[in-house]
Amino acid sequence: MKHVRRPPPPPTLTPLELLGAPELAALDLLHHAVHVVGLALIAQYPHLLGDDYGRVRHDGDVVAELAERLLRRAGALDDVIGRYRQAVANAQRPDNDDDLPF
Repeated sequence: MKHVRRPPPPPTLTPLELLGAPELAALDLLHHAVHVVGLALIAQYPHLLGDDYGRVRHDGDVVAELAERLLRRAGALDDVIGRYRQAVANAQRPDNDDDLPF
């Protein structure tokens, strides 16, 4: 499993954002939970970081294989959370084109 650089954490939610999209509170918690799970799995299975060539070997350890799958899916979930949050932010942004006189 290759090491992927993650984007910076999302900014802290504001009360106005939560008024417009209260589900962001739960998604923010989920984002942090995904991060903590990733840290815990790496701590338990440091070989998931891969060798010098990025290769991960489980040597038949079924739990480690599942941990690697969980890390991959957690990363994908985290990406979707970020995209959802951006989409909500874009939808809440006022559309300045409506004020044009033509």
